[in-house]
Amino acid sequence: DQNAFRVHAVDDEAEALAVMNEVSHRYEDVYLSPLSSGALRYYQVRLGPFRSRDEAAQRAREVSRTGVQALVVGEADRRVER
Repeated sequence: DQNAFRVHAVDDEAEALAVMNEVSHRYEDVYLSPLSSGALRYYQVRLGPFRSRDEAAQRAREVSRTGVQALVVGEADRRVER
């Protein structure tokens, strides 16, 4: 299981794409990961994948210093590249 970290999650795809575009100006490993839960669909903006959870956590700390909130997550759900 690979690791990534989430920097944004919303139910509005257009908003998620706008955030992804903004973040991609600073980080090249950003992607959109949709997540369905029942009738709801969320769009997660993530960075990764990383080889280990420790590597993801280290990078998340670096990104957090720029004011972007980061939450390390597993990479089990379906991934849609930008």
